[in-house]
Amino acid sequence: VRFDAAQAWHRLARLDALLGDHEQALAGYARAQELLAGLVKESPANALYVQQFGDTLNWLGELHRTGPHPAAAGKYYDQARDLLTPVAADSQAAGPQSTLARVQNNLGLWHKAANRPHEAEQA
Repeated sequence: VRFDAAQAWHRLARLDALLGDHEQALAGYARAQELLAGLVKESPANALYVQQFGDTLNWLGELHRTGPHPAAAGKYYDQARDLLTPVAADSQAAGPQSTLARVQNNLGLWHKAANRPHEAEQA
């Protein structure tokens, strides 16, 4: 039930972001983040939980990168990358790997926008 609720908050936040309601989107992603953090803490080997948590962190980063506080995006991308890297390496499922690739791409875009080309290439 908590995973379903986290997914619902994530989807609602995504819709809010698409509709331009930045604050509502942040609140929805924060709620999903809270639920998913608990699930991942209880079941760290669950690739689906980790993937969804990483995706939520990635979208929090995207909201910040494209919003009024782009400097805040890095911490979400870093958290997502650190969370997803071991699961993507160990998982046979493509989900964690594709989410990690998206996070690394967005992290690179964030570094590039901040005029850090070396870090952008490393991402």
